[in-house]
Amino acid sequence: MHFSNHEQIYGFTNELDAKELKYALDQSSIVAKTNKQGIITEVNDKFCEISGYLRHELIGQTHQIINSGHHHKSFFQQMWSTISTGTVWRNDICNRKKNGELYWVDTTIVPIHTHGEIQSYLAIRNDITDKKNAETALFTSKKLASLGEMAGGIAHEIKNPLAIIKESAELLNHIITKKPNEIHLTQKYCDNISHTVDRVDTIIKSLSALSRNTKNDPYDIIPLASIIESALNLCQAKLKDNNVLVHVDTVPNNVYIEARESELAQVFLNIFCNANDALASLEKKEIHIKYEKNNNSITIYISNNGPPILSEHRDKIFEPFFTTKDVGKGTGLGLSLSKKIIEAHKGRMQLLNNTLQTTFSISLPYQEKFHEQ
Repeated sequence: MHFSNHEQIYGFTNELDAKELKYALDQSSIVAKTNKQGIITEVNDKFCEISGYLRHELIGQTHQIINSGHHHKSFFQQMWSTISTGTVWRNDICNRKKNGELYWVDTTIVPIHTHGEIQSYLAIRNDITDKKNAETALFTSKKLASLGEMAGGIAHEIKNPLAIIKESAELLNHIITKKPNEIHLTQKYCDNISHTVDRVDTIIKSLSALSRNTKNDPYDIIPLASIIESALNLCQAKLKDNNVLVHVDTVPNNVYIEARESELAQVFLNIFCNANDALASLEKKEIHIKYEKNNNSITIYISNNGPPILSEHRDKIFEPFFTTKDVGKGTGLGLSLSKKIIEAHKGRMQLLNNTLQTTFSISLPYQEKFHEQ
C-alpha cells in the first residue's frame, strides 16, 4: 500500500501507520478479502474464531461455506449487483458456523479498485448475534401478548364451529336411524361437517404459525392474499363480536411477496386489532383494506373510521413503548416492531397524514408470478 505526499487515511501517511490501522481493524472486526469471483483470498483471526473454520479451510472457498440458507437467493443477487458496480453494500447477514450454529453479522462490503477497475472485495463484519437474539425475544413477547389478547376471541371462533359439527352429527344420526332413504340430507350434513372442520383447521394453522419462533426461518415466496387472510382468520371473531365490518378489495392476481409469512401476518394482525380497539365506542365500525400497484411494489392501505390519531402523537406512533391506550391495555411495542418487520422485508410502513380516516400504508416489493427456485 503506497501513499502519495497528499494522501492520508485517518491521518496515517505511511505504510507503517497503515499496518497499525489494519491491526486496529483486526482487533475489532471480522475481515475477509475475496477476488472478483468471490473466492476468499484472506481472512483475519476473528473470522476463523467466529466461524469455527481454520484459515486453510476458508482460503480458496466462497462464502457459500458459511451460508446458513436463511436468506433467499435474491438477497445475494442484489448484493452482487450492487458491489459489481463499485458501490458499497451494507446489510445484516445470518451465517452458519462449522458446528452448525447460526450467528448474525452487520456486514459492509467494499469494492477495491486498481487503476479504475474492481480487483477485489473487502468484507468487514461485526457480530450482532446478541442484538438479534434480544430483538427476537422482544418480538416473541409481543406475539405472546397479542395471542393473550386474542385468546378469548379465538376460543369463541373455534367453539362455534364445534357446535355446528355436533349439531350436524346429531342430525346425521337421526337421519340414519329414522330416514335412511334421505340420501340428500346425509350429504348435506356431511358437507357441513367437512367445511366446518376445514375452518377450524385453518384457524389452528394460523395460530400455530403466529406463535412459533421464526428467527431462523428462510424467506419464502408467498401470495399476498394468503398473508392477509391468515391475519383476518385470527381476529375475525373479535371483529365480529364488536360488529366491525371489514371491506377487503380483491388482491391483484399473481402478487407474491418474498417474506416470512407469520411475521407479515403479525403486522397486519396488529393493525386490525388496534383498529378494533379504536372503533369500540362507535356505532358504525368499518375497516377498509385496499391495494395499489406501482412499478415493482404494492402498497396496502388499511383504514378505519375511528377517531383520528392526534397530531402530537403522530410523530411518536412508531416509537417503542409509546401507546395511546389506557394503562394496562397496550405495551406500545406493536407498531414499532411492525415497522421493523416491514423494513426487514425491504418495505416501508407509514401513518398517512392527508386522510380523514386513520390510514396505515405498507409498501412491499412483489413478484408478478411465482417461479420455482
